[in-house]
Amino acid sequence: MSLKTRDIRGMSEQDIKEKVKEFKGIIAKERGIIASGTRPENPGKIKSLKKSIARMKYILNEKLKGSTKKPSVPGKKETKKEEKKIEVKKEVKQEVKEKVAEQAVNRDSVRKIGGGREMKTHDTETKRVEETKDTLIITPKKGVRK
Repeated sequence: MSLKTRDIRGMSEQDIKEKVKEFKGIIAKERGIIASGTRPENPGKIKSLKKSIARMKYILNEKLKGSTKKPSVPGKKETKKEEKKIEVKKEVKQEVKEKVAEQAVNRDSVRKIGGGREMKTHDTETKRVEETKDTLIITPKKGVRK
């Protein structure tokens, strides 16, 4: 029941619109069969119909716009837009690398405490961790509780 792309491209705009309506009707019938509790003859039919409808709509939009995507040719010079996209991608990659490096530095400033817990160390003061029954109390090293 599904149509191939080359078959759809050979159809006129009006034929494509009719096929879309027809396929939507078939999907509605199939869903009705499922809703009534009976088993459909082909369980994958709805999925293939939906894909065919998507293909037809895509090709119909291409025809209406009057342009199709041209495959890229190796060795072809990039246009200014493509060059700008490439620059943006490089900038994003650089930002990601910087964030990863920053996270690595932050990870190094984390100190392991007994029992597998971690606590960030601060440059201004070192903190001590005490465990009570239910809570974890963090106090300055001087021993003064807040």
